[in-house]
Amino acid sequence: MAVDLPKPSLELTIGSAQLQGSRFRQEDAFITQWVYEDLIVLVADGLGGHTAGDEASRIGINIASASLASWLKGRDHKSVEARRILKKAVDAGTALRNAFIETHESLLALRPLSGRRGSNEPATTLVGGVFLIDQRQFVAASVGDSSLYLLREGALRRLFRPERGGGIDFAAGSSIGARGRGIYLLEPPLDLMPEDRLLLATDGLDVLDEHEIGRCLNAGSPRETCEALIKSVIELMDDEQDNCTIVVVYATEWSVVQHSNGDFGEVRTISARAKSCQRSTITTPVPGK
Repeated sequence: MAVDLPKPSLELTIGSAQLQGSRFRQEDAFITQWVYEDLIVLVADGLGGHTAGDEASRIGINIASASLASWLKGRDHKSVEARRILKKAVDAGTALRNAFIETHESLLALRPLSGRRGSNEPATTLVGGVFLIDQRQFVAASVGDSSLYLLREGALRRLFRPERGGGIDFAAGSSIGARGRGIYLLEPPLDLMPEDRLLLATDGLDVLDEHEIGRCLNAGSPRETCEALIKSVIELMDDEQDNCTIVVVYATEWSVVQHSNGDFGEVRTISARAKSCQRSTITTPVPGK
């Protein structure tokens, strides 16, 4: 028998793209990972000039996403209600903070292997978090100068700035694996609204001003937005252009009103996944090579 859903939920649509720019290698990394009905999105930028920046960003993404996925899975409970109870037992902000701390500690363990100290230690920025579908929230954190933007009702807001934010007293600082200012949590979490458009990006996107970023976020689908942003960066690219990685997440009202098994958490996952695989990878040669 058909069961009416209590209220419409949000559908998330994802796009992503990478540009190597003028660098000899790609030191950015990102992940978009569904865990049941929730979505993990993380973007990392391995610090140029540090040892193995590409490895640091990849390790950062892998450790942080695994930590968050473990929390979301709630010890492998399959029941939607059981997972919700377990998620509430550990605050989402605490789980995200713990994931960043675990990532930092893992990179610290690489110091003896790198044989270098100070500015040459493996280090990475990290920005992102978890979209909690049942709570219609995005719980986010940042370390370093990668960016998180929100386009809502035509107005663009940069939610994290390197010099601002509610700091947590933590030695990871301005980059994970190095010393500096600390982790910044988005407090309170962002309450998602239909038609919200979120952009996570490494600092290779900083060649664009906010007017151009806003224009591109209005380009259409997430894939079209990614293509527009990368095209704009390429038009301004010089021999100093950094790696650029962007992930775009669009929230829309979920339109389905009935489902026979009543387990609307799983239905939301399937609905969102159907539109999540829009990715472009753009690699440009190093000038003169």
